[in-house]
Amino acid sequence: AINNPEPLRNHRFHYVFHQVRHPMRVISSVVKASRKPWDTYWQWSIDHEPRICGSSGKKACRAEPLLLRSSRLWLYWNYHIERYADLRFKVEETSPRDLCRLARLPEKICGSDGRYHTTSSKVIQPVVEPQAPADGHTTSVALKASWEAIEAVDASLADEMKEMTRRYGYHLDPNMHPQSLDTSAFRAGGKEKEAR
Repeated sequence: AINNPEPLRNHRFHYVFHQVRHPMRVISSVVKASRKPWDTYWQWSIDHEPRICGSSGKKACRAEPLLLRSSRLWLYWNYHIERYADLRFKVEETSPRDLCRLARLPEKICGSDGRYHTTSSKVIQPVVEPQAPADGHTTSVALKASWEAIEAVDASLADEMKEMTRRYGYHLDPNMHPQSLDTSAFRAGGKEKEAR
């Protein structure tokens, strides 16, 4: 969507899925992926959801701590997409095959023998969760965000985020939610690899 020359408002979608993930994992990923304090991603995000900058405006927003901006991004982008979403799913609990079927794609694709590659974890998983570790999860030790750090920069923002986190069915502790499904045994066509 970021590099799409056609505005999204000019598109019609059959379904809009709201993908959610534990906020500490999302914020940590954004902080880690933001190699520059401001780039095309941030510009696009703020153009579409100005609340990410709070009341500071774009220029001052660039100088704000990345943790603060990333926290607002998680909160306000979720509020934003809630207006359009047909359904919400947690990344930690949803398989690529389930998403394929929820989108009502043909079973020959969702349950394919691999020729179509739509449900291949090697294809879908990097899209669903970029840079997921090989073991399928991380511990909070590797996370770049914590509730305490967010509370230190904006306590009311942290409170609002905690409310949304609970509403989405998450425990505040990210360790209570493994980062992703173990897809090592997942095979297109429904034939799962047997454990050895």
